[in-house]
Amino acid sequence: MLEPSEANVAAYLHLQREALDRAATFSDAFRRTVWAEAALDYTLRRPVGALAKHLWADARRAERAAALARLGERYGLIYLGDGSCGACQVFGPLLRAFASRHGLDVLAVSRSGGPLEGWPEAIADAGRAAALGLDGVPLPALVLYDTRTRRVRPVAFGVVAEDQLAERLFVLTAREVGHDY
Repeated sequence: MLEPSEANVAAYLHLQREALDRAATFSDAFRRTVWAEAALDYTLRRPVGALAKHLWADARRAERAAALARLGERYGLIYLGDGSCGACQVFGPLLRAFASRHGLDVLAVSRSGGPLEGWPEAIADAGRAAALGLDGVPLPALVLYDTRTRRVRPVAFGVVAEDQLAERLFVLTAREVGHDY
């Protein structure tokens, strides 16, 4: 590179070709080894092929639905919002529909003490957010309340679509850390 003569460039290209050939040989040996030893094949845990991926996604949806159906046995949801928050005005009704569809209990807490879109029964904060370690978090905020440990676990801050809510609740309540990866 410092002396780009024709001979030096040719020498560089020969070395590069040799490195690429070695990498290709390693890559081929790698895939053959993975194919031969099921324990090494990560695609058995997370498929990449279209058909296998479809089957995996179907099974995942069924597991997620079952976990959401059992969620209320141990957990409640706390929704923290504010009536003047534009994102809360979008998220509140979305969360109401999601909770109704899945039979989930939600305690809606209004940071300002005023009404929340979709949650006329919302209660005034009155220090609840601070007691749960949620004082000053971005709104809207959704957390799981674990009735066994009496702890909260954040689920989402900001507007989150229903499919993401379902996935996050599933992962947080039904999957051990590292299970999905």
